[in-house]
Amino acid sequence: MKRQYFYTPNGKLVGWFQPTSKLRPNRMLWDAAGGLQAAKLIAGFNVGKCHQWRVEDLVAIVKEVRRTQGHPPNSTFIPQKGLYAHTAEDGVIAEEDGASIVLFNEFGDSEKQFETEMQELAEAIAKQLEQESVIVEFSRGGVVYWTLGIGP
Repeated sequence: MKRQYFYTPNGKLVGWFQPTSKLRPNRMLWDAAGGLQAAKLIAGFNVGKCHQWRVEDLVAIVKEVRRTQGHPPNSTFIPQKGLYAHTAEDGVIAEEDGASIVLFNEFGDSEKQFETEMQELAEAIAKQLEQESVIVEFSRGGVVYWTLGIGP
């Protein structure tokens, strides 16, 4: 096999390696040319000042709502901590655990149908977790095109 050389953008040699077997490209399993529509939902776990919920509670809600919508619950949960100024408590800043949920429009729904389903999911989360609002952020190809807050 031929030795492979690596250079900086200004032409300086930075290294080389000698392959011991034939190089093969990565196998692309699928491609969403033009960008895939996605939604990120953000929910907190406090009720007032008290920590009330966990990621597992959120997982159960997503599973149930997506089942009733006729889809598998394919989603990613990202635990996070946030700061939140509650509207009923002037000047009080709560430090709150929560999570983001990322879902892709991977089942052939129209963009409008996917948006409707994600808003229904956000409403169910807000109701069941007793939240003032759940933030929903829609994107296409990683570029956000619509952000809204959904209440119970």
